[in-house]
Amino acid sequence: MESAYPQEYLPLYHHNYASIRDFDEVDCSNAGAYTNGNVTDSHNVSDASFEIEHQMKLELPSDSVTVFKKLRINLNSMQVDIFDGRFSDTWGKQFVPYASARSCSTGTCRLGKFLINLEGTGFAVSRETVWRASRSQAFGHVTRIGDSKIVVGSCGGECGGCWPDPHLKLEPADKPHR
Repeated sequence: MESAYPQEYLPLYHHNYASIRDFDEVDCSNAGAYTNGNVTDSHNVSDASFEIEHQMKLELPSDSVTVFKKLRINLNSMQVDIFDGRFSDTWGKQFVPYASARSCSTGTCRLGKFLINLEGTGFAVSRETVWRASRSQAFGHVTRIGDSKIVVGSCGGECGGCWPDPHLKLEPADKPHR
């Protein structure tokens, strides 16, 4: 590419989505507690991608979900444009940016969810990428699996959520699986 900011679309070979849950009447008082305003990040060394993909398909939220088929990536910076929905499908009320989630519940049992699955692409989510809560009442948990080729997140609370801040950055993975 000859431009100063070359953009390409990275095809995704597995299920990738981001979701929002709106208000609900479910009593979340017995759900696990999170620290308000924080997003925890853990690294899981087990490769449970099949189980996670299957479970997430069964739990797709009904409010708004965007499923991504390709990601727009700047080849110089390796940053993903999480707002590019050219190769995505949205069900529900609104487009949900990639790698983000939100909910309007007051507890932790009905959170928005996202699934990043970069298996087969030759890329993984960079360790430089961190997720931030969108407001002090929001919370979440992000888990990286398989050397960050898979990242699963649950975020929400008081109409807040989480997103990669300042950017979702990728890096080459050791071996692409095709």
